[in-house]
Amino acid sequence: MAKDAPRLEGRVLGGSYQILRKIGSGGMGAVYEAQSVRLGKRTAVKVLTGLSSSDATTAQRFRREAQIASDLGHPHIVDVIDFNETEDGIPYMVMEYLEGEDLEAVLGRVARLPVERAVFITRQVCSALHAAHGRGVIHRDLKPGNIFLCRNRDYEDFVKVVDFGISKVLGSESVQTSTAAVLGTPFYMAPEQALGESERVGPWTDVFALGAILYRALSGAQPFVADSVPALLYRIVHSEPAALAGHGEVPEAVARSIERALAKRPEDRHQSVRELSSELLAAVPAAASARDPGWEQRSEHDLPRTVTPGAGAAL
Repeated sequence: MAKDAPRLEGRVLGGSYQILRKIGSGGMGAVYEAQSVRLGKRTAVKVLTGLSSSDATTAQRFRREAQIASDLGHPHIVDVIDFNETEDGIPYMVMEYLEGEDLEAVLGRVARLPVERAVFITRQVCSALHAAHGRGVIHRDLKPGNIFLCRNRDYEDFVKVVDFGISKVLGSESVQTSTAAVLGTPFYMAPEQALGESERVGPWTDVFALGAILYRALSGAQPFVADSVPALLYRIVHSEPAALAGHGEVPEAVARSIERALAKRPEDRHQSVRELSSELLAAVPAAASARDPGWEQRSEHDLPRTVTPGAGAAL
């Protein structure tokens, strides 16, 4: 039997985090603003709700999300501070408090983004995924709702990638997923995911999702649409999206990069997010941060190490 979502406002979790108010909710979770009782620092607490007492897989994914985000420690990945259970046995994770809005909300309001802004956001997501992929972690559920644009950071549109809940850890036997399972958000799902071919999932799978997100951000439309999920998955596998050339002032080089990212066969896409990001920067040089104008061009030895080698495989 599924547990009802608890009323947490006013409670102190683990003797450390006082819940102030609910700030968001979804099908399986709710997010609250909280405050450290000892330091007074604001945090966000994500609680797993609607969990059946026999649903060990969901709880495992939730714990793995916390572990992955904590271990990666990248500036463009939301920082997870703690993980525990309430007195009622409900899992929760404590994260840094983010101020701003996700890309889904932005696109719902403005429909299309200027090319420079869209590429600037995408390059930051690529930077986060570069760190994750380097540790064998594939996100598998990238979508505008999982790309948070922060205010009051080093610059406008400072990205935090969130929700590694269904991520795949390559080469890890601890990840229990059915070969035929279709995991991810349909609009941004790669063909190998739509076909349930989990053994073919790799960095190129996240590249496809980024291509779909960028397509939507620049055109105002999804690359693939249908009246039902099965029909949508069929189109992802078998149909081509409308050409971007007819949508505003999308540079030809950017349109080619998106087309390549959305290729049906994994081997025809960019083989890394770093390759995609470099291509986009070459096409739109203005889409660079003054603080970090070209992370893609730096040597692997110059890029920050995020976790100790082998940490991803142990999750």
